[in-house]
Amino acid sequence: MFSSSLRKQSHRPAENGKLNPVVLVRGHDMDGNSTWFYLMVDAGKLKAFKSNQGKELVSLTDYGRVLYSGFGKNPSDIIKWKMEKEYGFTE
Repeated sequence: MFSSSLRKQSHRPAENGKLNPVVLVRGHDMDGNSTWFYLMVDAGKLKAFKSNQGKELVSLTDYGRVLYSGFGKNPSDIIKWKMEKEYGFTE
């Protein structure tokens, strides 16, 4: 199960000129542990990604590139700072 912060996103230009949104995805692993991922969603897969919110995903990499990930409900302050500096993402 996952949810994502699509209201809070930044965009990075893709090679094809489209914008790739960067989102924070929260969920649980197979053992029920809380997890989080910063995902750069492929522009062409954003609609499918949005339609799968709240459903199980086999692999987030089917929708884009995982930039950072970890266990717990929230990323550390260091990761948040990196995301702001590298991708303009603020939560």
